[in-house]
This record gives sequence, structure tokens and C-alpha cells, in this order.
Amino acid sequence: MTPQEINAVLLDHEKWVRHEPGGKRANLALQELYGMALTGANLAQIKLTGADLTHSSLDGADLSEADLFATNFTNCDLKTANLSGADLRGACLRDADLTGACMAGTDLREGNLMALSEDKKELELLIREIVAVDLCQVNLRGAKLSGRLLVNANILQTDLTDASLRGVDLTGADLSGSNLNGADISGAVLTGANLAGVSLMGANLAGAILTNVDLSSANLAGCDLSFVDLSTVALENAVYLRAPENLSPSIQEI
Repeated sequence: MTPQEINAVLLDHEKWVRHEPGGKRANLALQELYGMALTGANLAQIKLTGADLTHSSLDGADLSEADLFATNFTNCDLKTANLSGADLRGACLRDADLTGACMAGTDLREGNLMALSEDKKELELLIREIVAVDLCQVNLRGAKLSGRLLVNANILQTDLTDASLRGVDLTGADLSGSNLNGADISGAVLTGANLAGVSLMGANLAGAILTNVDLSSANLAGCDLSFVDLSTVALENAVYLRAPENLSPSIQEI
């Protein structure tokens, strides 16, 4: 599609959202939308399945309830964007800035993008290696992700300072090198997750499940580990600056 055609589609979509005559829901699935300037755009319920929005500006945009399945948001500006209720399964958010973004009710599960083959006899993969959402090096300071499914997610070197991850399922996720200072991770499931080198200063991990988790070289200073079983956790070179009597019993035994 030409830039002019894309703009026309977006104008019709805005009319559709406002219930104005001539409006039509935008379908930009699989389109190359590299570097689009969409600051503050009303893109609620838009269909962007598999679209490439690399390096686009979407700060303040309304993407609520949008179909963003397997969409590429690499290096996108999504500050204060509204992503509530959006389908972000298999999306790539690597190096994106989501500061202040609303992600209430977003679907961040893994997924593969499929389509009918040319003979329309069977489904085939359109985009390969989409097994989990990619949140590497993303700015998610203060993000509210409570209750989300982030199984096997790639969250390397991501800023999750003061984020809410209460009850999140992070089974098998890779959070190595991420900043989780002050984050609320209470009751989360982290079975088999990689948290090597993370900073958890002042974080709340009370009641979290840490079976077979790698916390080697992690900073646990001031971290609340109440009711946490650390018997199977790798804690080599981890830092926890608290008096021994104030540490959880499982740490005291190490």
C-alpha cells in the first residue's frame, strides 16, 4: 500500500470509531508500516496482525482492543499509549518505550501467525519463531501487568522498576539483566525462569513460586522473600544485604 492509501484507511477508521458516515474498520494486517508517525492517533480496535511498525511513533495513541497479534513494535515510541484489552500475542516489543502505557487486560501469551496455503488446503506459518512475546530492553517502569500470562517470554535487560507483576505467570521466562527494583512480584509463578543478574532491590516477592529459578549474581537487597521456598534456587554470587536473622529460613540454611 502507498502512504496515501494507508492514510485514507486510517481516516476511514477514525470515522468508524466515531460512528460517523463513511467509516470503516482499518485492516492493515501484514503491511509494512515502518516509521509511521501516529502520535495520539485513534486506532482503537484496528487490525494490525503481523504488521511491521518498526521505529514508529505511537506515543499517546489509542490501541485499545486492537488486534496486534504478532505485530512488530521494535524501537517504537509507545509512551502513554492505551493498549488496554489489546491482543499482543507473539508481538515483538524489543527496545520499545512503554513508559506510562496502559496495558490493562492485554493478552501477552505466545502465538504463531498462520494463514491458508496458496492451494487453500492447509494452514502454514507466515512468521516463524514467534513463540512468546518479546519485551527485551523495553521501558516498562511502573507498568501494571498483574495477572498476565508471560510464559516463556523474553524480557532481557528490561526496566520494570516499580512495576506490578502480582500473580503473573512467568514460567520459563528469561528476565536476565532486568531491573525489577521496587516491583511487586508477590504470588507470581517463576518456575524455571532465568533471573541471573537482575536487580530486585526493595522488590516484593512474597509468596512467589521460584522452583528451579536462576538468581545467580542477582541483587536481592531489601527484597521481601516471605513464604518463598528457595531450596531449588541458584543463588551463586547473589547479594542480599540484610541481617541473617531477617532472611527467609531457606536462605539461612544455604
